[in-house]
Formats: sequence, C-alpha cells, structure tokens
Amino acid sequence: MSCDFLSAPMVERRICRVWRIVRRPITRGPLRRRRKNVRSAFDLPICANLAATPVGAPSSVTVRCCRNAGVWFANMRIDVFLAAAESVRPLIAAPQVAAAWEEPSALPGMTVGGLTAHLVNAVASINAHPDRPVPETDPIDTVTYYVSGPDTDVVSDSVREAVSARSREQAQPGPAAVLADFDGALKHLRIWLPAQSPDRLMRVPIGRCMRLGDFLVVRLVEVLVHADDLAVSVDLPGPALTEGSSDALVALFLGMCRRRHGDRAVIQAFTRRERDAVDALRAF
Repeated sequence: MSCDFLSAPMVERRICRVWRIVRRPITRGPLRRRRKNVRSAFDLPICANLAATPVGAPSSVTVRCCRNAGVWFANMRIDVFLAAAESVRPLIAAPQVAAAWEEPSALPGMTVGGLTAHLVNAVASINAHPDRPVPETDPIDTVTYYVSGPDTDVVSDSVREAVSARSREQAQPGPAAVLADFDGALKHLRIWLPAQSPDRLMRVPIGRCMRLGDFLVVRLVEVLVHADDLAVSVDLPGPALTEGSSDALVALFLGMCRRRHGDRAVIQAFTRRERDAVDALRAF
C-alpha cells in the first residue's frame, strides 16, 4: 500500500519531520501546503505494511486528510472493493448458513437468514437507485457517515430496528434466492463500477450524499464486519481479508474513535490502557 498525504495542521507537519519516511526525495521548494510523500506518526499503525511495498508499486488504498473532520480516512480503489465482496461469497453459499437460516445469529434480533440478507444488501444497495436525485448538500466523509459529532450514537435504536425488519423481509425468499441476489448485484457492479468516477456523488441511506469512493468504504464495513458476524453465527472461519480492505477499515475506525473521544483518549488507549476510562478504541 502506498499513500499520498495532503497538507496537515502544523503540529502534524512537525511530527512528520521526526517520523517521516520519504518515498522519493523532495527536490524543490519548502514544505508548504502541497502534496508530499511523507508518513506521519499518526499513520504508522495504519500503514504497517509499507516496508513490504516496493517503491512505485500501484496503490490499493489512498489515505487523505479531511480538514473539516480533522482525521485521516481511506478511499480504496474499485477493484479492492470488488475483491473483498467476492471473498465473502463462499460463506454466503455455505450449506451451514442455509441449514441455520431461521436460527438466531450472533447479532441480537437477527436470524442467520436476516443477517445474510443484510450482508447481501450492503453490495446490492450501492447502485439500487442510480437515477434518484442527489441531495443538494456538501458530500460527507466516511467518518461523518457514522459519527457526526462527539456525542452522536453510531447507530440509533430506531435505525437498528428498521434494519432488522428490512433484513427479515429480504430473507423470506430463502438462501438460494438471497445468494442469487448477491451474484446478480456483484455481476452488475463488475460492469458498472469501473465506468464510474470515484468522485461521483451518490445518495446514501441516511439522506445525504457521498463521493462514490467514500461510499464504497462504508459499504465495505458492512460487508466485512457482517461476514465475520455470519461466520461466528454458524461456527465457520471468517473470509480472509483481501489486500487493501483491512487498511481502509482500520483508517475509518481510527477516525471514528478520534471523532467520538478525542485524540488524547485515543493515544492513552493505545499506550496506557489502564487510563482508558471511555473504551476509546471501540468504534461501534
């Protein structure tokens, strides 16, 4: 994975000077508000696999700075999302899932069938309404999708109940039909997504708009987190994480924790767990 960094606040620039790892020399001009190939101490946990990436290798995840959010967040390539989505198909098609369709899942209030349908919807909903007008508001980033402010619940009870009800309805046709829905959605996305710009504005379920590249990150959260929930529900190993997918999720989750609890609490949670009174590394 390789990352391009945008300008950051002065404090982060000073840390960059101490911790920087320069991919190629900066040959002209002072370090002003422009792109530069350095890594900061804030990013080291996210980019732990930097050393294994040859200089010049294609990037799978770009981590960029959102000034309004004050956090780093990830925007993966379309092929990274498609590979991650394809990786969960064997789990969805597993006979253990079909056999336990009406049984309770690892998530309270959801059956195994409902959880599977919810997982499939994360992929099928990406282009469910391509012609629906996009709200005339500024696009939100990945962190704001889940956490609009420090005191905001990530998922409210009303939203959780609505999701459970919709998932039960989508699961009613049975495992074969839900798997067919997944295959159809993935087949469509393999054609549709590569033809789109990552900057295309999309209407998202919370009534706001996002860039397509950012919306794919939050859809990836639903795919990978609920794939793990489903695997636990039927006592199967979870799908292997594909290249680039974990980087995107870790970057987003760290941004959510910073937004909810502040940097001091997050730093203490990383380094002095005995002082972590707010469970600062819990994103959800």
